[in-house]
Amino acid sequence: IALTIDDAPSDLLGPVLDALKACGVKATFFVIADFCSTYARRQLLERAVREGHELGNHMCDDVSCYGMTGEAFEKDFLRCDDLLARLDPTWRRRKWRWFRPPRGYLNEEMLDPLN
Repeated sequence: IALTIDDAPSDLLGPVLDALKACGVKATFFVIADFCSTYARRQLLERAVREGHELGNHMCDDVSCYGMTGEAFEKDFLRCDDLLARLDPTWRRRKWRWFRPPRGYLNEEMLDPLN
């Protein structure tokens, strides 16, 4: 069983991390880069990494990828990927990195940047 949480970080991340720690449960937080605009939110994600949780790429904003060109998708994806690399120093060395497109939409043109 895998526990995943979308649209991180939010102002509720601190209490969520407290509850997960109390229960001894790990989760994967799918990060929206634009939600990381404050230092406090970035600190919460760094705490999540220190406590053994994983991060995943959920793009830069919570807008569907529907209608995005491959070029726009790649730019957005890589901007979030860069943020994740700053939050988690092991991000780029991992064999598997998690990605969940907002609203679940992908098309053929968007697959190239993911490889």
